[in-house]
Amino acid sequence: MSNIAHINEKSKEIISNINNKIFMFLFQILSDNDNIIDGRKVDQIDLSQIPFKIQNILLPILEELKEQNETLSAEEFLIASQQIYLTLPFDYKQFLMEWYLTNSKMKRPEGIRDLADLNFKVNFIN
Repeated sequence: MSNIAHINEKSKEIISNINNKIFMFLFQILSDNDNIIDGRKVDQIDLSQIPFKIQNILLPILEELKEQNETLSAEEFLIASQQIYLTLPFDYKQFLMEWYLTNSKMKRPEGIRDLADLNFKVNFIN
């Protein structure tokens, strides 16, 4: 028997959507008022909100932008980030996810009601 996990298309879509949210969150931190990451201004980006481990993930993108004096739109950043993400070891992927969940404005569900976002009331019959 094989130990390879099989992921169906719906699972791949869910993972892709989560990754997109993570990288768009990072893009918001890195981008300027024009909604781009400008290679000429890479040295001016405040990376203090991003842990060093994640900065290392983004370093190839930022270095290339700086060397070539290019800019990246959100869509271009997303494509570049996805390519880098595929090469990351599992522990980096896990760290990225945990950091995003902790630092984004998302609220972690506290119970089953929060998970389903259900609005109902239980009536007891005597």
